[in-house]
Amino acid sequence: MRRLGARLSEFAANNQSAAVVPALVVLCIVATIVTPTFLTERNIENLLQQASVLSVLSLAMLLVLLAGRFDLSIESTVGFAPMLAAMLVVGAPTGFGTELPPAIGLVAAFAVGGVVGLFNGYLVVKLHLNAFITTLAMLILLRGATLGISSGRTISEPPAALTYLGGAEWLGVPASIVISGLLFVAVGCFLSYHRVGRNVYAIGGNARAARAAGINVDRTILGLYVVAGLLAALAGLLLSGRIDSMVASQGQNLVFDVFAALAIGAVSLNGGRGSVVGVLVGVLFLSVLANVLVLTGVPSFWVDMTRGGIIVVALILARYTSGKADEEDS
Repeated sequence: MRRLGARLSEFAANNQSAAVVPALVVLCIVATIVTPTFLTERNIENLLQQASVLSVLSLAMLLVLLAGRFDLSIESTVGFAPMLAAMLVVGAPTGFGTELPPAIGLVAAFAVGGVVGLFNGYLVVKLHLNAFITTLAMLILLRGATLGISSGRTISEPPAALTYLGGAEWLGVPASIVISGLLFVAVGCFLSYHRVGRNVYAIGGNARAARAAGINVDRTILGLYVVAGLLAALAGLLLSGRIDSMVASQGQNLVFDVFAALAIGAVSLNGGRGSVVGVLVGVLFLSVLANVLVLTGVPSFWVDMTRGGIIVVALILARYTSGKADEEDS
């Protein structure tokens, strides 16, 4: 029994997100009691669809954070990539008038995400600019660009190719849920079993030691930024498909939800510590809580306040389950 208890304690210390699982279970039980509609098939499907966008973005941020860097611009890529794609496809006066094939627009959306990620990575890796400030500047730039090219308008009912991933169903299950689930598996396998994935943890833990061990730190970080940009573009297409439109303000404030989910999942902001399981737990906890608050008619401003409180509680929980403060990891 003592050996079992010791192993459980070690597991909790190394997997801080496990401490949130009981809270998630209790939250679901309370939600079922408070509002009977919570466990209905329609609500669960809607909850998971909403969580899919946050899931993809959180995985994008996880990859960058594990290497000890930030990418705040993924929030604006969610809006800019699908908006630019739609403007290229839709005719004038709503779009640019180029009326390119929808397939080209879809490729353009992912190309935008990749280029933005590559540019961010170049500024951070090659020019050694501060990742937080650099990607914050890119967030503001892309947000302004989205409003500029669209003149603040919403593109309603865009071509089906641009909304397919977020609106289609595969074998009776929304495609967005399947895609986010597959991404969790893919990223988890990459980080656990692939050599480059393990290198990411080494870079986040100690970049200097990783270089001494022969790891190409700069190329790895640059690649992570590109992948984060591609995932952000995918999240934008999923969101556009769910609402069947491209909105000029699309994606705003999503980065706060991302950080809340990562904080709940015990992902270190200093790099080198975090897991896909933690991200999944954080996303589900945050999504269930938001869903319950909406179902019970709680005003939106209280929902925002709750998210902030959750981050504080999650950080305190991480402090006492790991036995050390997050800032001590650097």
